[in-house]
Amino acid sequence: PYFDLIAVAGDDGAYPIITAEANRIEFYSDIDNDGARELEMPLGKYIEHVQSLDIGEIYLNSMDRDGTGFGYDFETIGEIVDAVRLPLIIAGGAGNESHLIDGLHMGGVSAVATANLFNFIGDGLPKARNKIIESGENVAKWNKSF
Repeated sequence: PYFDLIAVAGDDGAYPIITAEANRIEFYSDIDNDGARELEMPLGKYIEHVQSLDIGEIYLNSMDRDGTGFGYDFETIGEIVDAVRLPLIIAGGAGNESHLIDGLHMGGVSAVATANLFNFIGDGLPKARNKIIESGENVAKWNKSF
């Protein structure tokens, strides 16, 4: 079924969401009934496997840190970043603009994701954008300022 999804969506529309927890790693797929299954292999080996599926990018989310605002799980990211040949999006834990910048400055990370910062901190989006731009990162330009 996952291969059928790739055939329909193409390599720009299909990506695995890999969720890391302290004692286990799970692979989330939006085509499974419950969306999750526990891996039977180390994360690095699984990264190699999913890259062979002709996917567009990898979205790595730390469930342990998701919603905490304590920052990304750089230990786990560091374990796999050298093996990733596709764009890598990291998520789970960002609570301020410094966390986003730290993630973007980590070699091998293509993008960062957050919901907590934008949903629960009133001016989180404009402050984060401005700080990221000040840090020298390439951010999409908008005609509208905040």
